[in-house]
Amino acid sequence: MFNNELLVTECCVGPQWKHQTNWLQGDPCGNAWYGIFCVDGKITELRLRENGLDGVLTDLNNLPSLTYLDLCKTSLLGALSAVSTLTKLTYLNLGATGVTGTTSDLSTLTDLTELHFYGTALSGSVSELGKLSKLQRLNVGSTQVTGALSDLSTLTELTYLRCAN
Repeated sequence: MFNNELLVTECCVGPQWKHQTNWLQGDPCGNAWYGIFCVDGKITELRLRENGLDGVLTDLNNLPSLTYLDLCKTSLLGALSAVSTLTKLTYLNLGATGVTGTTSDLSTLTDLTELHFYGTALSGSVSELGKLSKLQRLNVGSTQVTGALSDLSTLTELTYLRCAN
């Protein structure tokens, strides 16, 4: 097993998982672990929404090829810094989790086209999100993010915005 994949398995695998196909059996790319997608032997996508994950989100920054991360509606806790250097991410959904952090933790994720943090303890200024110029979909409803919507005027690609509490 690769060291990078240990980061994925240490935090959350357990009997509460709904789908565990091939988990912890050899190489996650070669053995097609449920919810993990790879290109050229590198993990590029983690699609584990509503899968019963429970625990503390480990540092995923050692998965530099990750472009898609969906851990929505899980019982994960942890800091947003666990994903803050994943600069290839285009999709990030940590909505309805216990992940905490500030909008400034997202400032390096400039390739994001979709960002979903609804129902979390995300805090900070909406102006920080205005720096993510490729965003097309943004959901920060029921968070602690504050600021004027005009701070998002730089998001010329934005087609969906949810910010209601």
